[in-house]
Amino acid sequence: MEREKFCTSVFAEMVKFYGLSGISGECLNLQHEFDADVPIFLICVLADRAGQGLSDPAFSDWIGSATEWRETVIRPLRSVRVTLKPKVADPAANALRERIKAVELEAEKLHIEALADGFLAGAGEGDLAPRYLRLLGLGEAEIARRMAPFLAADTS
Repeated sequence: MEREKFCTSVFAEMVKFYGLSGISGECLNLQHEFDADVPIFLICVLADRAGQGLSDPAFSDWIGSATEWRETVIRPLRSVRVTLKPKVADPAANALRERIKAVELEAEKLHIEALADGFLAGAGEGDLAPRYLRLLGLGEAEIARRMAPFLAADTS
């Protein structure tokens, strides 16, 4: 039941956590520097904080299941939005960019819901966020440095 509660509330918790001081910037740094999937990373962080985990095989399967949606839906939307960013002075282009941004956020919400559904069936050890960062090629010292703001974040 605890795992089910975690999975059903993860989107709301993620939005709240992302809004904490410094968290969004750190997430975007990971996305730009290491091609991190921010929803996956944040679910990992929140799961670690909630004492939830996945076995290594379940973790690999879970990460793999997210790839298609990310590559075929989220990345193309983000690419179009980023391409339009220099044109924000043009009201029509900016309005289009804002609509695309809204669709991108909706696609990310669906992505998070699918990730939560996939996470629900798993079980195993924690330490998911550092494991995910290792998959991205970060070394232990860099992982410790990158994880510090997420571990120190005050959610009370």
